[in-house]
Amino acid sequence: MPRFIAVAEKPGLSEAEFRNAVDRTGKWRFAKRGWIVKAYCALDKGKLVVECEAPQQSDFEDWLEKNGWLTEDIHRVSYIHEGGLVWPMPS
Repeated sequence: MPRFIAVAEKPGLSEAEFRNAVDRTGKWRFAKRGWIVKAYCALDKGKLVVECEAPQQSDFEDWLEKNGWLTEDIHRVSYIHEGGLVWPMPS
């Protein structure tokens, strides 16, 4: 399944808003095959980096928009490194 990384922003983002976006399975698992793998938030800057696994980028874009997060960039992931292992992502 393809993975995507988004750099987004929401000026004035609060901890409560961030938590609310991902606090329940139904919020971060937005489709049968689409889910938020990880989300980083720099609250003081209103910046976010969000990793998603979804069949299509548009599914991820819809989720970001629903949360009011303004997308700066979205990139399809080619390779992942974790714990000393590197593996390719499907194209």
